[in-house]
Amino acid sequence: MAKTYKPPFVQGFKSTTIRITDALVDEDLNVDATNAVILYTAGAEGSKISSINVCATGVTAAARLILYVYNGATYAFLKSYTITVVTPSAGVTEAQFVVSFDDFPLEAGFKVYAGLTAITAAIDITTLGGDY
Repeated sequence: MAKTYKPPFVQGFKSTTIRITDALVDEDLNVDATNAVILYTAGAEGSKISSINVCATGVTAAARLILYVYNGATYAFLKSYTITVVTPSAGVTEAQFVVSFDDFPLEAGFKVYAGLTAITAAIDITTLGGDY
């Protein structure tokens, strides 16, 4: 992103939705990134992520959703979230939660990856943000 005396503002809304269907082979993506899924790719001038919305499509296993940032050479652990066992029924909805960020900037070309440590039903993840 070019240096400026004016604060940069997001130039347009960007939304991506992915579905995770397989568990990670290894939690250290630098060893094996099999089954990790790209959530978001920063634009040419960088990007900002405002939220990540997670929703299971059925019965969930106890697992962790792990987020990583990839700079083109290495994966860096960002954060992990616990997903509890939930069996949807007439009075119980699927496991779901929202992660909000006040300020989560990404440099140009950086990517955010996600992976699950265990899976019994697909997990849909929508990422909301924008490019600078």
